[in-house]
Amino acid sequence: MVALLVPAAVAVWLLRERHEARKPIAGNERSASASLRYLAEVEEDFRQNDRDRNGVQDYWTRDVAGLHQFKVTARSSTPVELIPRSYADADGAAPGSQPRNGYYFKAVPPAGKTGFAFCAYPADYDRTGRWTFVINEEKKVYRVDTGGKPVVRWAPDPDTWKLLD
Repeated sequence: MVALLVPAAVAVWLLRERHEARKPIAGNERSASASLRYLAEVEEDFRQNDRDRNGVQDYWTRDVAGLHQFKVTARSSTPVELIPRSYADADGAAPGSQPRNGYYFKAVPPAGKTGFAFCAYPADYDRTGRWTFVINEEKKVYRVDTGGKPVVRWAPDPDTWKLLD
């Protein structure tokens, strides 16, 4: 009887430990997808208000950090802060970047010529997060397990990417 109880108790303990370890990861993943939704709202504002003053309603597609201290023109001395510093600091493409809630963010070349895509990927795979998320100009968030790698080009494969919501 004792021989059966000990393995069962160990199994219960391991399951509880795994569940407890997963809680911070789940919070980071929720934060990452919510942050992408925020970045999509900033992009929509950028497009609708022609923030770059180029006469075209287009999106910012260069990097995440550039939205923090965006200069309207080269002659402009006062930058416009479109996103908080914590987002800019988490730009995975920038040297010395620091994760935001366990995730880095990166601008990704979009599938279309007129859209945008941002990627959120775990700073430390399987410790700070497991899923990689992408949002596009349709404000659709997708997820896939890339092993913690950022997305290089956004071209969703319906067989691997899961649409959230």
